[in-house]
Amino acid sequence: RNWPSAEIEQSTFFPFIASEILKLIKHDFQYSDFSVLIKDRFQAVRLKNYLELHDIPTQSKSTESLTLAPTFSLVRSLLEALINPSEIPVKRFLSHLSNHHELTDTPLLISTIAAFAKPQSLQEALRDLYTPTDLDSHSDYFKICELLLDYQTQTKATLSKILEFLLSLKEIDRRPLSDPNSVTITTIHMSKGLEFNIVFALGLVNRYTGRDDFVRHQKNWLLFKPEHAECQTALQNQEAEKLRQLYVALTRAKHRVYIPLLRDTKHTPIPLGQASPLELFNPTPTDATYLQPKKLSFPIFSNPLLAAPINPMNSYPSRYLHSYSSLARTTPQTPVNTPVQLPKGAETGLIIHSLLETILKNPGINIPTLLKQQLPPHFPYQLTLDLIKRALNTPLAPYSFALAEVKHLYPEIEFLYSNPPNLIKGFIDLIFLHNDQYFLLDWKTNLLHSYDPNALH
Repeated sequence: RNWPSAEIEQSTFFPFIASEILKLIKHDFQYSDFSVLIKDRFQAVRLKNYLELHDIPTQSKSTESLTLAPTFSLVRSLLEALINPSEIPVKRFLSHLSNHHELTDTPLLISTIAAFAKPQSLQEALRDLYTPTDLDSHSDYFKICELLLDYQTQTKATLSKILEFLLSLKEIDRRPLSDPNSVTITTIHMSKGLEFNIVFALGLVNRYTGRDDFVRHQKNWLLFKPEHAECQTALQNQEAEKLRQLYVALTRAKHRVYIPLLRDTKHTPIPLGQASPLELFNPTPTDATYLQPKKLSFPIFSNPLLAAPINPMNSYPSRYLHSYSSLARTTPQTPVNTPVQLPKGAETGLIIHSLLETILKNPGINIPTLLKQQLPPHFPYQLTLDLIKRALNTPLAPYSFALAEVKHLYPEIEFLYSNPPNLIKGFIDLIFLHNDQYFLLDWKTNLLHSYDPNALH
């Protein structure tokens, strides 16, 4: 009934397409350079399966909404069978996965009904009752499942309400997962506006063997009666559309287009309205490659050679990560008496360091306001303010500039350097750049008797 038959596709057209693609790939073409234009999604599935069996990656090019994808119809059937796990709904679900002969398999039907009838959550049903077999189906199924499970979580809806929600969905963009470097399989109609380096216009050879007793006209089905004017108009419109598809298919290629021809050696008359686009055009080829049935060998994959793992080292050298401050050795010093002192203890150093870090990271900050916000109640405000102002405005001997004049300030810089066999880490209170020189600064809140270099050392 189909022209060409599935057998001719599998034995002649599909092997030729696959062998041409594989041959041209060896001459620096990419898989993404190729497109195969097909008649409908059923032919697309057959071609996709064939090419991927021969290790040729494919993707389906479609601008259709997700609601028009085959997976959407499958999920609808799945929900209907969950709501009513009886023979008819379950068979409708199985029709998406099995051929007509498999649907007569009673054990398969019984086991599937039992799988639908058992108590289970929607999440369990979506996970266990169907597994996509290709990337595009997986992408569509995953997105639909996300929508349904989100809706159930938000509304606590029953299965019937979830089915109503699914059917209420209109335009939903698809989310393909295919490898971008792959052969594009698309219908002639969907290829409008697209271009590819190399095109196989396979769909041009397909006859339109639809229902013999009806013909489509202006979104209505008419009885197939060629003597009626409306039926003749419908047939003329169909033939005109086929020739438009012929033009679209032949203008999609940038460099090369393959045009299939299939001749009926018995010269059987073509039923009215069933001629393929090429049969309507009826070309006379002057330079053609005549194809013979061909069976391609499947690619052979060799197991990778695995090298034995390298024996791990049984001994590991010990290394220590030291804090810089923990390595400091200090000589006890007699405290220096000052007329006014800040509170004694570690708290003073922490507070002053924190204030100076904030001030240096935020040039232009209002220092008096900052102190009023940050100083504890028992801490002397005016003394601290004077101390910070002197730190920022006192010239840094032996130089003549003060920190208030420096533009490039980097407070609290962490460092880590090697001191074999160990490592030392810590923080530098301030690094600054001035007059093309870098300086390291360390804040000290205690006074020493002498600041002579020898005494400091």
